[in-house]
Amino acid sequence: MSFNHILRGMLLTLPIMIGIIPLGIIFGAQAVQAGFEPLAAIFMPAINFAGVLNLRSFLYGALLR
Repeated sequence: MSFNHILRGMLLTLPIMIGIIPLGIIFGAQAVQAGFEPLAAIFMPAINFAGVLNLRSFLYGALLR
């Protein structure tokens, strides 16, 4: 995989990021206001997203059998 492939992928996700970035900012502000540490507010959605992807892969694998 070359740098051009990575750059192209980043450019293709820009339309989605325009809608996701404001939601991330709002979530982060609310989490910090609720008493979470800023670092926890950053990692909670990332860990949750990774867990959902693992679950999806597991379910998809089960359907293939």
